[in-house]
Amino acid sequence: MPVNILDVLREGAQRSNLRQASSKMGRAMQSLVWRDAFINRADFSIPVGTSHVLQVRQAPNGEINGLGTGLTVWPAACVLLKYLEHHYAPSNGLQGKRVVELGCGTGAVGLAAAMLGAHVVLTDQAHILFHIQANVQANDVAGVEFCAYDWGAPLPQVVAGRKPVDIVLISDCVLPKLYPIEPLVDAINLLCASQPSTVVLVSFEHRYYEHYDAKDMFWTLVAQRHLTIRMVPLEAHHPSYNADDIEIWEITSTT
Repeated sequence: MPVNILDVLREGAQRSNLRQASSKMGRAMQSLVWRDAFINRADFSIPVGTSHVLQVRQAPNGEINGLGTGLTVWPAACVLLKYLEHHYAPSNGLQGKRVVELGCGTGAVGLAAAMLGAHVVLTDQAHILFHIQANVQANDVAGVEFCAYDWGAPLPQVVAGRKPVDIVLISDCVLPKLYPIEPLVDAINLLCASQPSTVVLVSFEHRYYEHYDAKDMFWTLVAQRHLTIRMVPLEAHHPSYNADDIEIWEITSTT
């Protein structure tokens, strides 16, 4: 019977308790446990905090049927939502916070924030709102709203007409080959203008582009808006849900 190398690596990672591993090989093997667990499946499920299980429907081939790439929970989204749990949950740091997710896709990251106590507005393009609505209803979490928003346009009333935003979430949206990133940075700038303490968290998976560096493009645009950006150290990520090729960036207003 042929040996499945991926299964062997998963088994080895689990047996070795690689949660505490610090080497690149250890983290790479560890990430196999969760990284491809739900790719190409209709359902995604992951525990959030001590009392919730996030469950969302996916559309793995959305780019083929006209729904785009956002209706899959990509690894960068897993890293960001588990970072929220790891960083904020012990101190109830998201309790009562106003959170907006840009390009939310399935809504997984924003829904996780709501499970941790935040008031969340999920935003994405109008043609996938039906999918977001289904996931909101399936999880039945209090304090979640959703609306259509195109990056760079004036902020929707559900965001602009209320108290300033505390945290903005963005996962795996810095994809200049697929989406123009200048409007995304414009949207970030608008949200950061609501109050000086607004924090933007962006998860980014490194991908190779022959003619440009997506990270460099994004960081340059952020600096041009006079915003401050830094990389969250890998050691601050969730001890199990992290990978060397996935970064979390924190953007704040320059003071």
